[in-house]
Amino acid sequence: SLLWGVFFYFCDFSIDTVALLCYNLRTILNLPSKKDVMKKKSYQTKGRQELVAFLSQNPDRQFCVEELCYALHGDCEKGRSSVYRLLSRLCQEETVRKFRSGSQSRSTYQYVGEACDCRLHFHEKCLSCGKIQHLDCHGTEEFARHLLTEHGFRIDCGQSILYGVCADCRAAEGGQDHA
Repeated sequence: SLLWGVFFYFCDFSIDTVALLCYNLRTILNLPSKKDVMKKKSYQTKGRQELVAFLSQNPDRQFCVEELCYALHGDCEKGRSSVYRLLSRLCQEETVRKFRSGSQSRSTYQYVGEACDCRLHFHEKCLSCGKIQHLDCHGTEEFARHLLTEHGFRIDCGQSILYGVCADCRAAEGGQDHA
């Protein structure tokens, strides 16, 4: 690899050309991509499997680390450092999404799996039952675009949560809507 670096340095290739050559070389030699290498490095430990299983069974909820420790170990403190480490890896792999709370000093985590890109849409959270839903709607795209063009504010859709009461909880309350 040092020899390739020296070769590219003296041959005055553009970065795009180098990237294309590396891609072609990886393809010809059937070498794994960086993403494939990252997937292989994620160890499937028992703790990781348990955490992913628990989160994937509750994809419409967010959990703080203490809640996850309690759900996995029956104790709010047991395994805390392992849970933090696993969550960090799962966030890097984009299997779990981290949400920072402005009013509280703790973060919450939600399973998103591989099929969902939470960075592209808003979320809604029910104040009654705690359920979180993806709000993948054309109207939210227009709202985000309006904020940017009219107010110069670029919103991070993936970190945006709208709080309210879901249709199920409103129906249970008698369906009364108050604006």
